[in-house]
Amino acid sequence: MFGHYNNTFELKYESFNISVSKQDSIFIYRRKTALEFIEKAIAVENCQILINPVEPLNTPKKISNHLMIALNVPLLLEPKTTKKIYIKFPIEFGVFLTNDLKNIEIIDIFTLSKNKFTLYGDLKDGIICKYYKSDVFLTQPDCSPIYEGIIELDVSNKTAKYVTVSMVIFNSFGMRIYYNNDRVFIKASMLILNEGAAEVDFDNISAPQDMIKSYELYLLKMMSMTKTSFTMEWGL
Repeated sequence: MFGHYNNTFELKYESFNISVSKQDSIFIYRRKTALEFIEKAIAVENCQILINPVEPLNTPKKISNHLMIALNVPLLLEPKTTKKIYIKFPIEFGVFLTNDLKNIEIIDIFTLSKNKFTLYGDLKDGIICKYYKSDVFLTQPDCSPIYEGIIELDVSNKTAKYVTVSMVIFNSFGMRIYYNNDRVFIKASMLILNEGAAEVDFDNISAPQDMIKSYELYLLKMMSMTKTSFTMEWGL
């Protein structure tokens, strides 16, 4: 499913179909899901396509740069401890035209997950977040990589009090996604500052064994970044 494809190909899954065919000197890209059909003509001599998971904040359109994972069961941490947990996040597919590595073009983004949004904070200063719910796991859970990925999250409570975590919010800038045919993976950390605040960031790691690093959309868009972490200031 994920990976590089040259010229004509067809991928058939229960939930979606993707194909590139050739008509005369034009390549035709088609993608069909239960709710949407996309068709684009691509005028290139050779059609080299990359399909990989991207930051899950682009559908149905770019509304927010922040992803909230709400925990189905809140996590209570004792003082001065670090706990490794696993949570799930929604997958978005990015389809890139990669003929020229200096000028990679995104031609399609789609998801099979339902899109929901919520407000974190107050009405005046709060931020809109894409919203997703997940159980908390102590080992890597099984999940289908066409629907969900796995976040390995180190939660550190450096305070002298018990702290309850009911949500985690990620900034999409700097999100490093790794994939293979079986899973999509992110590694991140959460440093609890007090009972109502925490710093969340992505860990800069090399690709885990047998996994490939996804091409990042924010790099393609040449976004200027000064900070990749997010400070949760309105509650955990």
